[in-house]
Amino acid sequence: MSDLMAEDLVKNLAAIYFDFNAPVVTNTAVTRVVLPTGISGFNAPSSKFNVYPNPAKDYFEIRIGDFGMKENIEIGIFDMYGRGVYKSAIRNSDRRFIAFAGGLYY
Repeated sequence: MSDLMAEDLVKNLAAIYFDFNAPVVTNTAVTRVVLPTGISGFNAPSSKFNVYPNPAKDYFEIRIGDFGMKENIEIGIFDMYGRGVYKSAIRNSDRRFIAFAGGLYY
C-alpha cells in the first residue's frame, strides 16, 4: 500500500476458519495513518539548528550553532515511515554532511 497518505483510514477484518466450520468474522479494525513529526525536548532557535535540503536528494547538511552546552547534542533523523535512519551525538558549533537516499525526513 504505497499510496497511503497522512490521515487515510485503513479498514481491515478477518475471517478465521477452525476445521471445516463456518468462518468466525472479526470486528472491523480501523487504523489512521499518521506521520511521526516534531521535535520533543529541544527548544532551539531555528537559526541555531538547521537541516537542509529537505526533501533530500542524496545528502543532508546539519549545522548546529553554539548553545553554550558542554555536552554533545544527540540527534535522530527519521524517514517518512517513522524508521530511524540516523542517530549521532554532535558537538556545539558542528557541521556534518550525511549521505541519504532521496526523500523527506523528520
